[in-house]
Amino acid sequence: MISVGQRPSLTGSIGAIANQHYFGRDFNESCGGLIHLEDNLISNGIGLKYPSFISFLPKIKYEFGSIRSINIGVSTIDWEGDDIVAIPAWYNGPFLESGIAFSQPNNLLCNKIGYEYFWLLMGGRFNLVHYTDFHDNQFLFRPEVGLSLFSFLTVTYGYNFKLPGNSNLIKPGNIYSINLALPIYKKEYRDME
Repeated sequence: MISVGQRPSLTGSIGAIANQHYFGRDFNESCGGLIHLEDNLISNGIGLKYPSFISFLPKIKYEFGSIRSINIGVSTIDWEGDDIVAIPAWYNGPFLESGIAFSQPNNLLCNKIGYEYFWLLMGGRFNLVHYTDFHDNQFLFRPEVGLSLFSFLTVTYGYNFKLPGNSNLIKPGNIYSINLALPIYKKEYRDME
């Protein structure tokens, strides 16, 4: 028993002591029933917890700003969402892209590796970008932030930061991108607890 002014011990159930002494037995029983009902709904798949999936995300991207390019790529994404209509509530994962950057006087091969994370309608990605004309090479680091329509359409703003020790094929600068993608090969998995 706890008397007024006495602190409950940490070895006991503080919540049970508080419910019994301050709210009465009826409150404790009604809340316990609600908690058990919520646990049963979630364990039976009726609750608000979305199933988790792993998918491939092929995409095509157009970039413009300090340089223009067209890229194709693929991501391996981990996402949660509605399994009936396959709309991701959030997604994240690594990606690879390759394309052509239009530059004067020569076009450049553009390769990217990175990681992206989008939650509902907002998110971002980090890229390590490699440009080459097969004579010179340049590596850039590009963080991006933007908006996503459930991974199907993504619009981002990024900035190319030049890494030291590279040639000057392109100048660092602003990059805007429009990305179209469609998740395929949906595989559900459950977290091991």
